[in-house]
Amino acid sequence: MFDHDETVRPDTSLEILSKLRPAFDKNGVVTAGHASSINDGAACLMVVSEEALKKHNAASSYCFLCFSRC
Repeated sequence: MFDHDETVRPDTSLEILSKLRPAFDKNGVVTAGHASSINDGAACLMVVSEEALKKHNAASSYCFLCFSRC
């Protein structure tokens, strides 16, 4: 469990953030002040029917076996 965001710097202000230059592209809008930190992750889940897989000639990588409720 976490009780605070590790990436928020206490010495940051709107004035400081407004002066940061783009991090990836000189005409870009993403700066080091609001880009995701290196430890952030992302995930995606698509739930489709077997019929939809067949319709789009796709294959499933995983099979849903069961679930539990607490």
